Amino acid sequence: MSARVLLISVIGFLVAVCPLGRAQTPPSHTAISGTIYDSTSGQPIPYATVQIVGTGRSTLANDDGQYRLLVGPGTYQVKFSHVSHYSLTLSVTVADSVLHEDIYLRPSLIEVKGIRVFDKAYDPAQQIILDAIARKKQMLEKLQSYKFDAYLKVAVRNAAKPESTNVLGIIESQMSAFWERPNKYKEIILARRQTANIPEGTVLTSLGDILDIYRDRNPFGNEEIVSPVAGDALDHYNYYLLDTIVVDGRRVLVLEIEPKRPEEPAYAGQIQIADSSYGVVSLDVKVQRALSEMGVKNIHFTQHFTEYQGEYWMPVEGRFWLNVNLNFPGLPSNIAVEAVTSFHNFTFDTAAPKGTFNQYALEVAPDADKVDSAAWDARQTIPLTNQENRDYQRMDSIVHNRPVGQKIAAGVSKVLFGALYSQDMFRFNRVEGAYGGLPLYFDHLIPRTSLQLKTGYAFDGKYWEHDYSFTTTLQHRPKLELTGGFHDRIVSRPTIIASRASNNSLWALVDQWDPLDYYLEKGFHLAVLASPLSHLQTSIAYNDCDQ
Repeated sequence: MSARVLLISVIGFLVAVCPLGRAQTPPSHTAISGTIYDSTSGQPIPYATVQIVGTGRSTLANDDGQYRLLVGPGTYQVKFSHVSHYSLTLSVTVADSVLHEDIYLRPSLIEVKGIRVFDKAYDPAQQIILDAIARKKQMLEKLQSYKFDAYLKVAVRNAAKPESTNVLGIIESQMSAFWERPNKYKEIILARRQTANIPEGTVLTSLGDILDIYRDRNPFGNEEIVSPVAGDALDHYNYYLLDTIVVDGRRVLVLEIEPKRPEEPAYAGQIQIADSSYGVVSLDVKVQRALSEMGVKNIHFTQHFTEYQGEYWMPVEGRFWLNVNLNFPGLPSNIAVEAVTSFHNFTFDTAAPKGTFNQYALEVAPDADKVDSAAWDARQTIPLTNQENRDYQRMDSIVHNRPVGQKIAAGVSKVLFGALYSQDMFRFNRVEGAYGGLPLYFDHLIPRTSLQLKTGYAFDGKYWEHDYSFTTTLQHRPKLELTGGFHDRIVSRPTIIASRASNNSLWALVDQWDPLDYYLEKGFHLAVLASPLSHLQTSIAYNDCDQ
């Protein structure tokens, strides 16, 4: 996701939320639930890990220390752990009803007697990170495939307001993801819900942009950031051994990450490496010099990992924060965005169902927005906090009891939000000026054929524009399609600093930023598209245009 598209997404979300189903049978699972406390202070422990020993099933406590782990009837060894507490493993027997079990963990000391605490020193940290890079490479070479389930919650807040009234919207997704060597990835959103002020299906949240430190480069904005365990990480970072601690009964080395070049986007913070096995235990970093020119600041990532099958270090929890400063009429000036992800139910070396890795890396299940509350609760892993439940009630109350004038404003904002993403409805640039269009789509007017009819007018360019096209499915398996159309319109040409795929109207209007090239094009095209194999797509196209 580019930096500008990221910020447009946040603004579009705010435009949607700031204006002044079919029943499903829940899975046959019950749950273990309760609250995890510090045994000394009696205070809840936020984001502790709850795991069924010997399996890939795990979950996290929420910010209030409340946890919920889905299981079937039976007896389980359940381990409760947290970075600053001693772990506790209990034998738990579950029948057909929800089992409530409050847990008390003893706090652990950060410094452990007999383990050396280091001052800043480059050489030992350098060797540790080299061992961690080698361990990562060895793990990835052995890893053939895996599957996991996940829960993602994104909350957008007005940072200038008190906590009890600052939530602008909450979006939640329950999903499954699949990976196979060498780089096949698929994510399916099984269920999602949001506060009532967000139109159903308007904002798409996925795991695709979540930090993946196992990749050598992480895309962020228009740039790439070197991972702290990339093969060439030592060319970009200094590492200092700060401390030795105990996490879950294991010695862990704490390293500071320091970018070598302040001018380039990079991570700065700490990484924890397991002693002897050199797996990554946790990461806590901020992004240096990224997106600040667009009002985005305070970008902060954390991730915690656990070891599966004695060899695979995989994430169990991830958190992401950022602030956006906007100078846009009608929108809050300081927006805080927080995303929390729980990864659970890992299975390894299991083939994905046939057809999983098709042409789309992200799909939304047809009934994802129609899940009833019972089915949602049956799959919920991280419970909402008491405050978040109140936020849902408050936002729903505001929407359902909104005065007529605000309801009209909400309808207008939905149109504006759609126009913000659709260049066919509205766009603005230095050649066309303001463009207003009417796109029409017909899927069933002609059998096996979809039609797209787009007509509009460029007010500064004083030019009517037209784009008419069709797609006919000649054969489903193997796939064979015929496409064609006629157009007479002003077309944008990508440059080395911008793609024509995104709608740059906001930046042209507000910041006079318009890096694209434009030209007038008139003509027609025909193409035949075939997909004889599941991962092979070919096409033959003919274009006849005057520019």
